[in-house]
Amino acid sequence: MIDIDFKTLTDRDYIIIGEMWAKKSALLEHRVIMAIYIGRPLERGEIVHHIDHDASNNNIDNLILCKDALNHHSTDDFIKLYKKNNINYKLTKDRELIFPSIEVIQKSFINEFKNNNNEKL
Repeated sequence: MIDIDFKTLTDRDYIIIGEMWAKKSALLEHRVIMAIYIGRPLERGEIVHHIDHDASNNNIDNLILCKDALNHHSTDDFIKLYKKNNINYKLTKDRELIFPSIEVIQKSFINEFKNNNNEKL
């Protein structure tokens, strides 16, 4: 357990936490919060995604665990798709996105097609 005695922002608005004497081993707060929440250290390559894209909003309800960079991009794309079509997304107990069924994807594409064609009429 680290004794956190400093907290600062990076130039990209991520919060860094750590001990003053060990600044070189400072940690990204959102990664620490996720590791505590899931009860294990994050694996190399795992990414913690901020749902609202606010790097300083480290509330657990704003964080999703992604297995790798590809999963991170897919997660972000599907969350945008869900929000655009007013679909509630679901997460596992470890805060990973449960990807939609093909039916949900088809429905969203049909809705988007209809909306785009209605605008042209």
